[in-house]
This record gives sequence, C-alpha cells and structure tokens, in this order.
Amino acid sequence: MISLGPTSSSGSHPRWTIPEGWIASAGLVVLLLPAAAALARQTWRSEAGSLSPLILLFGLWTVWRMARDSRVQSRSGTPAVWAAILALSLPLYLVAIMIDSITVIALMAWVISVTVLYAMAGWAMVRACRIPLIFLALVVPLPYALSAYLNALLRGWLSQWSVEISRWIGIDAALEEGNIVVNQYLLSVEAACAGVNSTISLVAIGFLFAFWVYRSHLKGIVLISALAIPIALVANLLRVLCLIALVDLSGPAPLGGLIHPLSGILSFIIALAMLVGVARGIELVVLQRANPACRPAVN
Repeated sequence: MISLGPTSSSGSHPRWTIPEGWIASAGLVVLLLPAAAALARQTWRSEAGSLSPLILLFGLWTVWRMARDSRVQSRSGTPAVWAAILALSLPLYLVAIMIDSITVIALMAWVISVTVLYAMAGWAMVRACRIPLIFLALVVPLPYALSAYLNALLRGWLSQWSVEISRWIGIDAALEEGNIVVNQYLLSVEAACAGVNSTISLVAIGFLFAFWVYRSHLKGIVLISALAIPIALVANLLRVLCLIALVDLSGPAPLGGLIHPLSGILSFIIALAMLVGVARGIELVVLQRANPACRPAVN
C-alpha cells in the first residue's frame, strides 16, 4: 500500500510526509493545466480524439488504484535523478507551450508526471504502476508528419476494402482518387472514421481492458493488446460500410445530422464487444490449455 506517512529514518531515501505529498500533488495539477487546456483545444475537440479524455481518466484512476493496492513500500526517489529529469523536462515543457507544440506538450507532461511519482514513491512504485503509465502515454498525440502519413495509409486501405465489400453485397460503389463514389454521391473517408488517433484510442481501451482482465497473466495481456489493432480496424471498416449502405438507401442527407457521430459510438461499442469475445476465446482456448488454473481476474 502506498503511504505518505511520517519521514522514516531507515534507508537512504525517506518517505515524504503527508503535507509534502499534498503540496507536490497540487503543484503537479497546476503545472499540467496548460497541457490539458492545449489538448482540449486541439486534439480532444475532434471526433478522432474524442476518446482521449476517457483514456486519461481511466489511466489516472488505474494508477491510483495500483498505487493504493500495491504492497510496495513507498520511498522517495533519488533526488539527483528526479531533479535532473525535471531540470531537462520543465524547460522543454515551457518552450512547447510557447510554440504550441501539442505532441511535445503532452509528452513532457507525461514525463513530468512519472518523475513526480518517482520522486514521491520511488522506482519500485513506478515499476508497479508501469502498465497504466504506459497506457497514459497513449494519450500523447503523434507528430503531425507521422500522423498524416499513417492516416493516408489507413484511409487508402479502408476505402479500398469498403468499396470491394460494398460491391460484393450489391451496392454500386467505386473508388475515385481516394474517395468513395456511391451511386452519384462522392464520400470522403476522413480521419474520424479511419484515422490513426481513433485507432490508437480503441487500442488503448483494449490495452487497459486486457490489463484488468488478465492482470497477473502477461500472455493474456499481450494477446488481447495485439488483437486490439485488427479489431479497431474492423470496427472502423464496419462503420464506413454502414454509412455507405445508408447513403445508398437514403442519400447523403442523413449524414449531416447525428448519424455520423452516433456511428462512431456504435463502432466503439462493437470494438469493445469484439474485445470481450476475444478475451473469452483466449480464456477457453489458449490460457486454459497452457494452464488450467489461469482464469481472468473479472467476469
């Protein structure tokens, strides 16, 4: 259990007192407010990044639960180590805020948060919380150049397969310069439907789901996390196919209302349902064959 109690005289790095812990936590919250504001202003306002606040909340809650339930004795980290990291990361964080570099802002906010956890509770606690900390790193947006390149790849793949499947089920669809033509209507596959940010968000949820279901079984976490990528791609593909079918039946008018954002929620629900099915399959087929006593942590 993490405990910021009275300063201990044993060991080379005594624990922080409760007032010191509260002061450090409050200071960290104030320090990270510009990062949260920048993310809310840029990334979180788009449909492709709308799941990021949920990922952040789940990640912080998981870190808190892990730290609370951990049997690791909290002891402050080596001052020279965390002071050196903060001395490097804080100036980069401030410069990133000044030039409005969202990727560097989010990355430095994550580094500073992990460093403060290390300073307050030590390396053993950071290691105990490594899975949710990695999960929180998925909130960091990709650099624009890399994001644009991956978005182009995903849009091309999704458009091609959507057209092929649409033709197979009898819908008159064609691919024209990266856009989908349905009857006489031209549809553009945007980042919200097939972007790398939405895919990463779905993978992040799958990663955390795998952690809570198979917390003590690394094999289950690795399998579900790896399969979360194709599951996210299939969910996005089903979303585009449903929109194509809707345009084929009713024209593009319904897409201007709530149908488009609701389809994103539906694809997210489908992805979660597929993850649950994969988890059950792993439980019944893979893990129980390898170890009959291996069962998920929750039902």
